[in-house]
Order: sequence, then C-alpha cells, then structure tokens
Amino acid sequence: MSNFSDKTQFDYLYDALAQKYPGIKNTDGRNTMFQFVTTPTSADWANGNDARAYNMANAVSKNLDGFYVHGDALDTSYIHLIQTVKPKSGDDNPRYREVCRIIGALQEEMTSIRNNAISDYNVWKANNSSATTGISDLTFNEWLLDDFGGSSWQMKIDQQKFKINDYIKEQKAILSTMDRALTDALDRIDDAKMDKMTISLNGQNATTVPKLTVGGDLAADKARWLQTPKGQYEFDVSINAAETITSPWKTLYDTKVDKSCFKLSIKTEVNTSRIIMDKSYNLNFRAVGINSYDVTRGKWYSPDFVRPDIQLVDGAAVTNDYFFSGSGVLHMIPNNILVMYRPEIELTISTDCYKETLSAYSDVNISWIEIFGFRMNFGAAGKLQPISKGDKVVIKIYSPENAVPQLVGVTSTVVYNGNK
Repeated sequence: MSNFSDKTQFDYLYDALAQKYPGIKNTDGRNTMFQFVTTPTSADWANGNDARAYNMANAVSKNLDGFYVHGDALDTSYIHLIQTVKPKSGDDNPRYREVCRIIGALQEEMTSIRNNAISDYNVWKANNSSATTGISDLTFNEWLLDDFGGSSWQMKIDQQKFKINDYIKEQKAILSTMDRALTDALDRIDDAKMDKMTISLNGQNATTVPKLTVGGDLAADKARWLQTPKGQYEFDVSINAAETITSPWKTLYDTKVDKSCFKLSIKTEVNTSRIIMDKSYNLNFRAVGINSYDVTRGKWYSPDFVRPDIQLVDGAAVTNDYFFSGSGVLHMIPNNILVMYRPEIELTISTDCYKETLSAYSDVNISWIEIFGFRMNFGAAGKLQPISKGDKVVIKIYSPENAVPQLVGVTSTVVYNGNK
C-alpha cells in the first residue's frame, strides 16, 4: 500500500464519498468517471425550470482527468452531431451533401457567435466579479438571459438557429428514404417539434431549451437540511495516515494535482505538504447535508448516435475528433451531480507544525478559506483562531448558516475516442 503522503487529499475524500455513494465507487474511469469540482460552484437552483440547473447539467466537462471544468453546451453539440451523421445508404445524393455542407458552415458561424459572446461575457465577468467570493453572480447561460448582459447575443444565436432549421427541413425530406432512424433523430431536434422546457433566471427572461431534468428536489433537501439539529451531519469522515484507499479515481487520464488542499484569501506560501505529513495530522470533513441528483434528457436526445465510431457525412466540415477527442465537445456526457451543504472542517496538527506553517496568519484578517474547492466565508474580521490541546492544535472552519449548497462533483459517461 502506498504511503499516506503519496496520495492527494482528493484521493481520500473520493474514497470516503464512494463508500457513502456506491454509484461513484462503481465508476471505472473508462466508461463512467467521477470528477471533483475544484472551484467554488453554487448549487442553488430552485426547480427544474431554473436556468442554473440547466446550465450546470447541460455542460460537458472540458477535462478527461479527475477534475470537472465547465465546458461546451451538450444540447448544441449534440444537435450539430445529428445534423452531420452519415445516413446508412444514399449519401451520394449531391443535394443532400450540399445541404449538409451548408448546415455545417452555419454551425461554424454559430460557434463563432458563441465564442464572441463568451469573450464579451469574460470581460463582463472580470468587471463584475464579487470581491468576497471571487466569482461572478451570473454564469454564461444566465448572462445570455440578462437584459443588461448578453441578451443581444442570445438574439443572434436564436436567429442563427432559425437559418439552420430551414435547411434541416430540406435535409430530412431528402433523408427520409435513406435512413429512418436518422430521420427520426433529426425530426426530434426540429425546433418546432423538439421536446422542450421553459427556463428562466429569477423568474424573468424566460426562454425555451431542449428538455433536461435534474432529478430530486434540491430546494426541499435544503429546507430539510436547515432543520438539522446542531451537531448532526449526513457526511462525516476523518482523513489521516490510518486511512486506506479502496476505490479507484482518475483512471482515464492521470490527474496532476499537488497536495495543496488549504488556501487563504491572502497571498500565502502555506506548506501543505508539511501539514499532511505531520504526525498529528487529522482532517475531519463533515457536512450537514449531501445528496446526488440524476440528469435525464427529453426525447430529443438519443445516446445511440453519441458514440466515437459514428460515421459522418462525406465532406462534413467537422471530424469525429471534433466531437469525441480529448478536447471534444461530446467526450463526456454528464449524468449525475453531487451536492454538499454547509461543509465543516476541523484540522488537527502538532503545535510545532502549526508554528511552522500557519501561525503567521492567526492574527491576519481572512475573508475566506478554501479546502477541497469549498470556499467558506470568514467574514470581514475572520481570523485563524487555533485551539490548543496539549501538543496539538485544532483549527475549526465552518460554513455560514445562510450558505447555499455547493457542487462536489459530476459523474459522466465517457465517450472519448482515444485521440488527443
């Protein structure tokens, strides 16, 4: 067995999560993969018609390692794929190939429009980020719905969709005699017939999107968690040298992660390796609430076509790698979201280790502390106040009572084709 210090703390946290949630443990890193979210991400959707829920569940991870990075919109990429799939017979029809080429070109224009919108969003985000959390109040998809944000870009995207849909109608008419299954798939993504739902941002700026459901009831769960008696937790684990790793993690791509698990809002040079290797090291990680939420999609989505060996029409503007390579827009299909509410942490280290690593910050005002990607607000006058216990020191870090649930990680189906 590897030494405790040879593993990252994420390995041990994964192991603890997998013991409570076997669905995570059963991911093999090849067909399915669990990825941690390492930046503070709120999970505060109200219901299935909430833009925040859609934005989270409809994003393909950019990475193939152990960490989730919010990436391309799955619905847009899937629609592009279906419009490009090669029919089983008769794709030598010259008009069909020409229509596919036109649709491909329009999709490329759509990508350009979205990229320009993202650039504008990033400028907006830089100018409107919160000083206390370091993250903006609106995600990209939410910003597109905002009259004072990117609504003009949303209008351009919708106009481009209308152009594409006109050619899709012709594409389906030609295709109907070539491939019934593909014709049906195209019919299900027809803008006029698509299985849709209405989402909104804070009850305003409603828009229709392909139907997608985040199961469970996060709002009801939070209400239940708010009533939890003090000192009771749904998740409680201690990470120390006595723990063992029983579950695999990050087996598709090796994850390069340092042993740092402790960040402060001030510029620091905290030697977290020294902390983890300390003889008295114990990290008690607990949370008032924790739950997982399945992602399901409407009839518009057919997983039968989302496979790396799918053939694309001759002369298509894209290749399989565009969809399924290491940087592909469909190489990871999210199917489950893990959420945690009000994490609390107690770090125990020896007095000597504390003096060597953290004592310099005990009297410095700290606005937030981040561990495992959970950013906990310390308030304007927050300080590291250690509790001495003989030759040990205990530092306690709590989430505020009004905190929103936070995303822990995402489990996805892997559709990677092996090409970088």
